[in-house]
Amino acid sequence: MRRTHPNLSALLLSLSAIIGLGGATGGHVWAVTIDWTVWSSFSPGNPGTGAGAIALPTPVNVGYSGELLSASYTGFGSPPLNLYPTWQGPAYVGGTISNGPSNQGGIALSGGAAAGINTVTFSAPVTNPVMAIWSLGSAGTSSAEFDFTAAEPFTIQAGGADNVTFGQTITLGGPNIVSGIEGNGVIQFAGTYSSITWTNPIRENDYAFTIGAPTPEPASISLFLLGATGALMRRRLRLR
Repeated sequence: MRRTHPNLSALLLSLSAIIGLGGATGGHVWAVTIDWTVWSSFSPGNPGTGAGAIALPTPVNVGYSGELLSASYTGFGSPPLNLYPTWQGPAYVGGTISNGPSNQGGIALSGGAAAGINTVTFSAPVTNPVMAIWSLGSAGTSSAEFDFTAAEPFTIQAGGADNVTFGQTITLGGPNIVSGIEGNGVIQFAGTYSSITWTNPIRENDYAFTIGAPTPEPASISLFLLGATGALMRRRLRLR
């Protein structure tokens, strides 16, 4: 007769969930701290450019090229009156995301056929980056969207109301499309990226986004969890 510790299976499942990868996101299944880009400078235009940095253990410079409205703002002051992505509210926390981008800046877009291609670049590869999206689409009138490529798979991790615009969650408009009618939320890409490229083919007054990356977990935590799982598995084998 096989004997097992009454709580062993539950412990193994819990530790496996903590250590394991989070499905399509390629990230951990528990919420992690996000280092959001602090935007430092913008040159509005179509195309325009922007620059900022993600802290992480080693800072990563972030560049942007594409449509950039003058309503964009940096992380060194208050947003302008005509754009309010305060990044506050239930829209920006959930799934693997434990914290929103606060007031560190945002890039404003309006989209449309003339908007062209938008690209974010990283000075060093970033694993499982995230994008917060604010006020995508016009309430009661039309949707707008971010169109990515098949090489940039993502999942929606959070969505809902923003404390200023209220609105609702962003949605999947297709396999590689984020849609919204006054949509707010956060998506997470799967894999390691040096750049992310997309288009915004539907015109709308303005909406905004920013980029971040999960803070790498301390190696000691991973080693502890792996060691604990191994010890429990060995104990289970002995009890058989």
